[in-house]
Amino acid sequence: MTPVFGYLRVSGKGQIEGDGFERQKTTILDYCARKGFKVIRWFQDGAVSGTVDAEDRPAFGEMCLLCGPATTMTIVVERSDRLARTLMVSEFACAEARKSGLTILEAASDTDLTNSDDPTRVLIRQVLGALAEWNKNVMVKRLAAARQRVREKKGHCEGRRPFGWRNEKDAEAVALIWGLRQQNWSLREIMRSLEERKFIPPEGNPQGHWSTSTIRRIIAREKNKRKRQPKVDAGLLDGLPA
Repeated sequence: MTPVFGYLRVSGKGQIEGDGFERQKTTILDYCARKGFKVIRWFQDGAVSGTVDAEDRPAFGEMCLLCGPATTMTIVVERSDRLARTLMVSEFACAEARKSGLTILEAASDTDLTNSDDPTRVLIRQVLGALAEWNKNVMVKRLAAARQRVREKKGHCEGRRPFGWRNEKDAEAVALIWGLRQQNWSLREIMRSLEERKFIPPEGNPQGHWSTSTIRRIIAREKNKRKRQPKVDAGLLDGLPA
């Protein structure tokens, strides 16, 4: 059986624990079984965008260094978009592979991505690369629109949650900041009030100090992202000058 290397890639951190790698492996193994190939080693890049140059991917770079007569001169990927998500990156990777005498095969379509002798195959490879780039751009646009809808509805979407979500005490601090600002308190007055009440700043350090810039950001976020003004517990304002 002809020895080959199997290359796997997923672009998101969340996909590392998903079925992306297993799905790619299954497709590659089925293809190799039909072609009489044997995968002697797997290489996988996790959380690496398909727009990153192949030479800048840790696993891909290591794989190319290990390719040779003593191992294998053939690499198998599930689909061309696992190799790259943009036409330029894909073409560059294929060109560099050809210079080294390597062959990159797409298991899904049984296409030699490094073949430059047959104009038809070159066209197919470039069409696949262009479709991968188009699909990526469409997906990015759809995800951006979906995130924006979530932000408009909930005020936040993905990533690290803003200050005020950590616990009830932080939520009280945000409500107090907003409420005092509605009473035309200055940023410095709000800062002193927060420190007098021993509210912990967003950094989470009990010994830390509030700053007017932090308070300004919180006010801006509340103004832009909350549809309704949060209600302030009247008890928080007791004893404070109007």
